Amino acid sequence: MDNAVNGYLSSQGVTGLSIAITKDGRLVFAKGYGTANNSTGEELAPNHSMRIMSISKSVTAVGIMTLIQKGLMSKDDAVFGPGSILGSKYATPAGKQKLNNIRVRHLLWHTSGLKQCNGESVFWDANKTPDDAMAVLLGESNLIIDDTSGQYFYSNTNFFILERIIEQVSKQKYETFIRQNILDKCGIGSSMFVGQSNGNPIAGEASYTPLTKMNLQLWGAFGGWVARPKDLLKFLNRVDGTASPSDILSTSTEKTMTTTSGVDNSNYGFGWIINGSMQAHNGCHGSTRSFLVELGNGVSYAVIINNSPVNDPCSWVLRGAMDAGISTIASYPSINLFDNTGSGTREYAVTAADQGFDATMDVSSINKVIAYPTLSSDGIINFNNASDIKSIVVTDVLGNKESHKAGDKIQTQLKGLLILHVETEQGKVTQKVIVE
Repeated sequence: MDNAVNGYLSSQGVTGLSIAITKDGRLVFAKGYGTANNSTGEELAPNHSMRIMSISKSVTAVGIMTLIQKGLMSKDDAVFGPGSILGSKYATPAGKQKLNNIRVRHLLWHTSGLKQCNGESVFWDANKTPDDAMAVLLGESNLIIDDTSGQYFYSNTNFFILERIIEQVSKQKYETFIRQNILDKCGIGSSMFVGQSNGNPIAGEASYTPLTKMNLQLWGAFGGWVARPKDLLKFLNRVDGTASPSDILSTSTEKTMTTTSGVDNSNYGFGWIINGSMQAHNGCHGSTRSFLVELGNGVSYAVIINNSPVNDPCSWVLRGAMDAGISTIASYPSINLFDNTGSGTREYAVTAADQGFDATMDVSSINKVIAYPTLSSDGIINFNNASDIKSIVVTDVLGNKESHKAGDKIQTQLKGLLILHVETEQGKVTQKVIVE
C-alpha cells in the first residue's frame, strides 16, 4: 500500500492521507501519511478525524432507513403538500406545486427534479439556521429543474431535505438521532461528528489546505460529517449486508437501500453507489477527497485526504490508486485492530508500526510479530497468541513499570495510558492501551 499511496501523494501534490482497510470485518491496516497540519508539521495519524464530505449522504440514508425499519415512515411518503411529512412545517410555495409529487425515495435516489445547492450564501453563514436555508431554497425560482423521476440529477438539496425529514419524524436533532441510532450501535464515539457552523476544525481534527469555512451544521446530511477512516469502516461493516459483524439494518431494509432507481441507468441506490456487490460513496469539496468502498470480496477501505489534489476533481483518481494498491495484497493478517474495549477501558488508536506488522502488507514479512492486546474490566489485558509471548513490560506515563511473564493474560495495577513492550519468539513489539 505504501507504493500506491506515495504514488498518489506525489502525482497529485497531496501532503496528507489517511487510510484504513478491513478484511472480513476485521481492521487489518490503518495508517496516516504526511501531515495533519502543514503549518506545524504535525504528522497525520489514524486517530485524526477529517471531513468526509458527501460520504455523509450514506450516513443520512441509513438514518432514513432506520426510521422506515421502525415503521415511523415509508419511502413512498409525500415530502411536501397536504398530509405529507413536511407539509405542516414548510408550505408549498405558489407556482411550485410539483414539489407535492416528490416522495422520500426520489430524494434518496436523486430523482426529485430539484436543483443543486451549497453555493447559496446561507450555507456559508455561521449564524444561519436550517429554517433560514429552507426558506432560501423554497424561494428560488429555479428550485425545480425537472419533473419528478424525469432524470437522475445528483443534488445536495435532496439530502438537506432528508435531514429535515429525520428531525420531523424522530422529533430529535439530526446529529443526536444519528448518534443514538447508528453510531452508538456501530461502536463509534466522539471522533465522528458534524463539523462546526464556523467551518473551523476542532481539537483532534486535521487541518485543511486550503480551509473552506462553510457552515458544516447546515451541510450535515449532505456533506458535514467529520470522521476517521476506521470510523467509516465500523459504520460500513454494520450496513453492508454481510453476516459478520451483524448489521443494524434488516436484510430486506438493506436490499431496499441498495436497489437503484433505474432512471438514466443510474447506479445510485438510497445514498450509495451500487455496482454488483460493491457498495461505496465518494466525497469531494475544497481540500477534501474521500472514498468509502466495500469491494465485495470481503475487503473494504476508507481513505481521506486533507489538501487539494492537482487533478482529482471528485476522488476517482484516488479510488483507482487505492484499488490498485489493494489488488497487490496477496494475504491479510489474522488480527483485528478495531478497538476492543470493555468496562473500565476505552480505545486508543495505534499505528501500524505499533501493532507489529509490516505496514507495506508484504506477504513475506507480514504477521511475523503479533501480540495484539484486548482489554476487559479491572485492568486485565488479554493477548491473542500468548503461546509466542516470552515477557511483557508495562509502563505508564510516569515511568512506573510492571514485568510479567508469558501468559494468555496479565492484570495490571497501573492506570491511564500504558505502553506495553512485548517480547515474543519472533521479536519485539510495542502496543499502547488505555486502562481507566
